[in-house]
Amino acid sequence: MNWNKVINLLDVCRLVEFDKKAHPLHDQLTVDEYITWLKSGLEVFSLTDDTHWIGSYQIIRKDEDKIYFAGFAVHPDLRGQGRGQEIMDHIIKEFGHKNLICKTRENNIIMKSLLIKNRFFRDHDELVSEDPNDHWTWWTRFPSSNT
Repeated sequence: MNWNKVINLLDVCRLVEFDKKAHPLHDQLTVDEYITWLKSGLEVFSLTDDTHWIGSYQIIRKDEDKIYFAGFAVHPDLRGQGRGQEIMDHIIKEFGHKNLICKTRENNIIMKSLLIKNRFFRDHDELVSEDPNDHWTWWTRFPSSNT
């Protein structure tokens, strides 16, 4: 297994194709949207074997002590095999010395369970509209959770 950083147009095109399999339509970005985000500081990491994307996540460095992550995904054919925990372990190893912050949809039970298992604490809710897809929960993991 290899960790790779998305750095060029070919990588972005692969990411968009992966997103079509791994994320609901309302969470998918276009190539142009990803390029805009990458230019503004977004970092995207993928877990791959020799030929396939297994999973991905995104990092935004907001300030000295906070790392925001998003876009957490595991290929649908590989779910239930511990790949989500493998990705979370990588995030914590690489960035766990800072406050890790993310948001997930209230109805995303699998992600919420993974966050709780890895010592994230529910911070607050954000209700954007009456649509259940717009009800978000924010989560934080503090560096002291590493012990």
